[in-house]
Parts: sequence; C-alpha cells; structure tokens
Amino acid sequence: MNKLNIVVLQHSENEGPGNIITWANAHGYQLNIYHPYRTSFLPSSEEIDFLIMLGGPMSVNDNTSWMKRERELIKKLCENNIPVLGICFGAQQIAKSFGSKVFKGSVKEVGWGPIYRKNGDLLNLPKEMEVLHWHEETFELPAESELLYSSTHIKNQAFILNKNVIGLQFHLEAVSVDIASMVTFDLNFIKNSIFKEQTPSKIFSKGKENDNSKVLFSILDFLVTTTKIEEDNHE
Repeated sequence: MNKLNIVVLQHSENEGPGNIITWANAHGYQLNIYHPYRTSFLPSSEEIDFLIMLGGPMSVNDNTSWMKRERELIKKLCENNIPVLGICFGAQQIAKSFGSKVFKGSVKEVGWGPIYRKNGDLLNLPKEMEVLHWHEETFELPAESELLYSSTHIKNQAFILNKNVIGLQFHLEAVSVDIASMVTFDLNFIKNSIFKEQTPSKIFSKGKENDNSKVLFSILDFLVTTTKIEEDNHE
C-alpha cells in the first residue's frame, strides 16, 4: 500500500465517499474517514496528505465549533500546498474559510441537471455533463480562484484555487447506495426543487444512467500529481 494518507471528512450518514473509495483502492492509498459532526475530532494537518470533505445537511453559517476548526484546517493545508477537495458542503466550507459569503441560492437544486464548463482546460474536463445536485445554498468564489462550472440557475458550481484546491457544489462521488440513502432519508429536502419533474424514484434511476466516476477520478489524480504528493511520499 502507498504511504499516501487521504483523510475524508464525512458530514452525514447519507452522503458517503462512494466512488472515492474505488479510486483510493485502485491506487492502494490509505483512506481514513472521520465524522466531525458526531465526535468533533479532526486530525492534525501534519497527518494529512490529501483532504476530502463531503456534503451534509447543515449550513456552514451555523458556525459550530467543529466547523470553525475544520475551516482552520483547510486554510493551513492550503497554505502548505496540500491538496484539498470539497464537495457540496465541503466546497462551501472552502469558500467560507477564504472569506467568501455562503448564502441561499435563487433556486433549490435537488436532482440531476446539466452544468457547463467555463474554464479549467488544464484539467481536461467535459464541456458539459449531467450531475447530481443536492443543495439550496451557494457561495461567492474565493479570491483568485477560477470558475470551472456553472449551471443554468446557479453560477458558481465549481472552482479551482492555486492548483491544489478544488470545490464542487455537485456530487460526482455518489454511487447507487448513496443516492438511495439520500432520496430515502432526505425526502423532504427534495420538495420545491427547480427540477420539479424529478421524483425520488427518478432521481435514483437517473443515477444508474449517469456515471461521472471517471471525471471524479481525473480530478483526484490531478490534485495528487499537481502537488507531487505521491512523489514526495516515495522518496
């Protein structure tokens, strides 16, 4: 197994690492999953080679003690050129840690919808793809970050900062079991979504049609290789 220590911060029982586990296993990376919303425990920055933060039902504006400490960890890792990937709530945590506002969006996006690439040629990302949205809050872009994707309704869907930090408002990591859990245990959140025609069963079935794992894998590989952490861990 490679020495690379990847820390995943999971913020809900319903939103697991999914495809991230597949990627880590394929590379032989060590994956350690923590639940700070339950235990308030966070590893030190010295223990982390790559930080991945998942989604969750809470708002970053709740400003709980563990959220604040999580943002402090993000800042420290970013300053030390350690790769950080934030998904949904995780992306909002990154934005807020850099002083950007997180606020309720003009619409609630829950379900599958298209996003369109704005920049990011370096990552060789698709120009358009259908992704799973599960949010009603959005964020201002952090200063000096580059917008990667927008949707028709919400402009800031993904960004990259300093080549080692990426935030995704949408979910590329979710596999069928995760989507089933989300539509089952977060049923009320689906109400009043802009994607009015998408019932819980349609959201689940669309998950079988849309496999975005390869895009996620390319983003994860980019963060590892760009920051040269794999090389550093094998010297």
